[in-house]
Amino acid sequence: MGYNPNQPRDPEGVPTGGQWTGDQLNAIEKAARKAAGLGLIKSDFKPTERDIIAMGSEGEKAIRKATGLDAAINRDTETINIFHQVTGRQMGAIHVGSGRIEVVKDIFREKVSRAYRAIKKAAEIKNIKMRLDRLKHYPGKNSGRIKELEKYISTGS
Repeated sequence: MGYNPNQPRDPEGVPTGGQWTGDQLNAIEKAARKAAGLGLIKSDFKPTERDIIAMGSEGEKAIRKATGLDAAINRDTETINIFHQVTGRQMGAIHVGSGRIEVVKDIFREKVSRAYRAIKKAAEIKNIKMRLDRLKHYPGKNSGRIKELEKYISTGS
């Protein structure tokens, strides 16, 4: 599809405001729900590459808990190296900036992919907890949103 200046854009007030969109109605609904304090908007908490790399040892622990694998986050190269928990041999690497996953053997792909999902989920939960901390400064005004976010953290949905 080529350039089309008439293609709809996301409305002001959403993180993607002004950007081209294929689904303007969804963006408008999202902005309205956010303004009304209704519904969890998961994309608000989607971790960036920086969030994932900044997880450091927390991220390594999240990977270990979810997969049983060891991990080493390299902030300089923005990669996460994944190691077998017993042998210590490298199984693969996650290039966070591109989302590319490299594995030593194809049979490791699913476990390394699960490790990436685990650290992204941990970073998302961390983002939600930071938002909760801010919302709790005004509990009366934000009680519905606080309950919703706390439910999401405890149940994952």
